[in-house]
Amino acid sequence: MTRWQGQTAPDAPPPERVFRDLLTGTLRPVLERHSAAAIEAATQVLVEAAATIEEEIFLVEPSPSHREPRRRPRSRRRHR
Repeated sequence: MTRWQGQTAPDAPPPERVFRDLLTGTLRPVLERHSAAAIEAATQVLVEAAATIEEEIFLVEPSPSHREPRRRPRSRRRHR
């Protein structure tokens, strides 16, 4: 998550801090239910999975010819 899109207010905290705080608050109950060893094992699996995804899956923008065709606006005709 090295790219952040969009605009934030000048006085807003940085997006990465907001994201970290959101995940920490959301996942805290899960982490409290598991042992440190279980969390460490899960961390290793997730790190390996993320690295594999980064190496093996490439996200490519579709070419303009493969995008949905533009629809023409309907002409408004008056019915009598």
